[in-house]
Amino acid sequence: MKGLPYLLKSLQYLPKEHPLHLVLVGRDMDTKANLRTIEAGNFSDKVHFFGYRDDVLNLVVASNVFVLPSIYGESITKSVLEAMALGIAPVITDIPGNVELVENGVSGFVVPRKNPKALADAILKLYQNPEMCRQFGQKSKERIDTVLNSSLTIEKTIQVYRELCKDK
Repeated sequence: MKGLPYLLKSLQYLPKEHPLHLVLVGRDMDTKANLRTIEAGNFSDKVHFFGYRDDVLNLVVASNVFVLPSIYGESITKSVLEAMALGIAPVITDIPGNVELVENGVSGFVVPRKNPKALADAILKLYQNPEMCRQFGQKSKERIDTVLNSSLTIEKTIQVYRELCKDK
């Protein structure tokens, strides 16, 4: 569901000389299959498994880019919202729910799911364009504050109920 194999395969499309590192946070990511993918691409020095962490937001805020390569079933993902709220440029896949979070090319990149090359292209574009990366982070934060804000959502929901009840 998380699409991690596609993210790991995307590393083969990134220039080895670039100092790009992949920090993976969560349980059971260092499976034998994932380790084989990393070793086959000779990227073991660029992939870091941190396991489960209580301080994951500290790692996110220290990052330049947040990548969620999900292939299905995520809906609206809290981790994407958190990264955006922290002003970190997101790269996500085009699954329902998440695609509504990021304005492609404005507040991040939305790439086709199951597409390692597209993931790599988005990551590389942000690496090569630090100003774009910074702007995406800023636009993400603004989007959270103005469009995806829970207080605004509550107010809009109340307005809908008021309109529905007004006719009765």
